[in-house]
Amino acid sequence: MHVSFVDVGGVRTRSIVAGKGQSVVLLHGIGMSADCFHRNILALAQTHRVIALDMLGHGFTAYPGFGNDGALHSLSRHVLAYLQHEGIGPAHLVGSSLGGGMVADIALMAPEQVRSCIIVGSSTPFARPDVLGVGLSRARDNAKHSLQTGAYEALKRRLRHLVYSDEGVSEELLTMQMTIYALEDRKSAYDALVDNVVANALDTWNVPERIAEINVPTLILAGRDDPRSPLDAIERGAIHMKSARLIVYDNCGHFPFLEHPERFNRDVANFLLEVEADQIGS
Repeated sequence: MHVSFVDVGGVRTRSIVAGKGQSVVLLHGIGMSADCFHRNILALAQTHRVIALDMLGHGFTAYPGFGNDGALHSLSRHVLAYLQHEGIGPAHLVGSSLGGGMVADIALMAPEQVRSCIIVGSSTPFARPDVLGVGLSRARDNAKHSLQTGAYEALKRRLRHLVYSDEGVSEELLTMQMTIYALEDRKSAYDALVDNVVANALDTWNVPERIAEINVPTLILAGRDDPRSPLDAIERGAIHMKSARLIVYDNCGHFPFLEHPERFNRDVANFLLEVEADQIGS
């Protein structure tokens, strides 16, 4: 496993990379970073090449601002530009929370780049733009104090609000998030993302109305006790996807990959191998 920095269209972009084989790209949620997958990268790298990416304005990836067609599409375009720059694709895309929306957006934007979709703890691909704006505003309210102070206790309270039990909050992640939040532009990037979605999503975010167009194998993993992405919203959206399978984790909040890592790693690995076997057979 190693960390890589590459220039993607003028944006210094960080990733954590491990393993060999078909590519699996991990996309985090708002205010998070590639490090949130620290309980998954090496496990999934036993059978695949795993790339956990810091998205635009997150982690240690630069923030040059967002484009004219909305912040969410800017995030997706940056991921897609990274894949093309690195010669990656088609790839399995895994997205947590906001990252789940990026997975769906990329599958619509460039289906030739996507081997399968895995959407984790995310109602973003299914939520109406106004509902999405409200959800992101609440996420910012939850993160506000930790972003302002970078303090350990504030960040721990923020993450504890999102998980079912204390086991879902790791010391490794807290330490890294404290470091990231100390970067001078991380709060402004977070605010700009939320403000842009609230102001522009009604005109720019069309993924929910196009969700039925996604025709690659899709696995949806959801926590029954998720306070950020309600299970009923995910269930209502999932029925519109032609090739989607939903698995619900009990005693689980917003981060199945952190709260139940062994089960998550097993479910994802089995799905990836099943997809690849089917694609070889066809």
